[in-house]
Amino acid sequence: MSGGKRKRNKAVPEAPKSALIVGNSHSIKPLSLTKWIKRLGVLLSLLVTASALLPLIQRPSVQTPTPIDVLGPLSVPYEITNESLLPLFSLKYDCEVLDLEKIDGGKWSNITMHRLAKDTPVLLSHQKVTADCERMVRGNFGIRSADIRVSISYFHFLWPFRWTSQYTFSALTSPDGKVLRWLPR
Repeated sequence: MSGGKRKRNKAVPEAPKSALIVGNSHSIKPLSLTKWIKRLGVLLSLLVTASALLPLIQRPSVQTPTPIDVLGPLSVPYEITNESLLPLFSLKYDCEVLDLEKIDGGKWSNITMHRLAKDTPVLLSHQKVTADCERMVRGNFGIRSADIRVSISYFHFLWPFRWTSQYTFSALTSPDGKVLRWLPR
């Protein structure tokens, strides 16, 4: 035998099993610049469209028509006007006497009249409807002071949520208890 050494084949170590990739081996690619620009363009388009429609969406207004009946101080029909260029849908209103003090010293407060019978299905631009609040309190009596609130709820065109607005009026009275005018607060 010759004096040579015999070479052994060394075993190659295996990769640990925990390092194996299981499942989908596709890497997540970041969005390209063009896709980000497209998404930003869509977002800006939506914001510009919404800002263009906002001036069209205005709250309805509530006025007391003149002249009023001085003999029945609460017999004022309130006029609800759609000030928006877009129509209002499913208009409902409530009338409430917040406080009322009569000349003879009697006081009333928190009297509510809900208008359930006849809702207005559509109120077009600048169209008016009368809120029949005069049925809350009937009688001919002098008023020292009074506050009335008209609450309106409605849907705007292409808006899925109900909007609510409240309008409060105070009585301007004469010394003998006659209501001269209902003034918005």
